Amino acid sequence: SGLPPRAVADLASEHRTLSVQTLFALYCELRPSLRVSDFCNAHRMQLRGVSIRRFVMFGIINGLIRRVHQVPVYIPGSESSVTEPDSTPAEVLAMDGHRTLDDLAVSQGKPSRWLENAAAQHPRCLVLFK
Repeated sequence: SGLPPRAVADLASEHRTLSVQTLFALYCELRPSLRVSDFCNAHRMQLRGVSIRRFVMFGIINGLIRRVHQVPVYIPGSESSVTEPDSTPAEVLAMDGHRTLDDLAVSQGKPSRWLENAAAQHPRCLVLFK
């Protein structure tokens, strides 16, 4: 597979090692729209004793996975739109499609989960994954 055997063993704690087959099966279960926390909950038995930080870093370093960024976009309506809310929050107006959800969260001092929910609930927002 081209991956150093010691690196595979280093993913696990000193009490547990993963086989290459188990490791790749777990990487295959990752999806762009799936949060790491949800992945860990769904595979908690297989991941018991495994450092999730090392699992993710190993995947990134070896080109098995990549970070998927969420980019929220607010699409303003026309002046005559009746579905437009009376006042769109400033946090939503800042969703111009040029900055990731993480960038917006840091600049606005809001949790990214809060901004994600605001974008999901606003009728004129959509979230792109890139």
